[in-house]
Amino acid sequence: SNVHDIFHISMLRRYIPDPSHVLDYDTVPVQDDLSCEELPVRILDRKTQTLRNRAISMVKVQWQFHKPDEATWEREEDIRNLHKKERRRQKRKYRNLESGREHECAC
Repeated sequence: SNVHDIFHISMLRRYIPDPSHVLDYDTVPVQDDLSCEELPVRILDRKTQTLRNRAISMVKVQWQFHKPDEATWEREEDIRNLHKKERRRQKRKYRNLESGREHECAC
C-alpha cells in the first residue's frame, strides 16, 4: 500500500496529565535470562477442526498475565503436554526445597 508508517514530529502534542488516565498493570515475574514463561490459566472453549481426512481438537486458552479477549486457539495435545511438563517442573522444585537445595533445576 502507499501509506507510510512515519509521521512528522510536528504532529505530536504535549501530554496533559489527567488523574483518570491510570493504567492497571500486573507485575510479571522475569527469569534471570529476562524471559517470562506464560502458562495457561483456563480453557474457555473447545472445537474440532477438520483437515482433509483427520480431525484436530482445539482449545481456546486464556494465558497468564493476559486478558480473556487475548485468548488464543491452541492444539489440545500441545496444552496437555505443556501441563504435564509444568507439573513435573513443580514436583522437582518441591523436592529440591524439601531436600534443602534452593536452586531450581533448569531441566
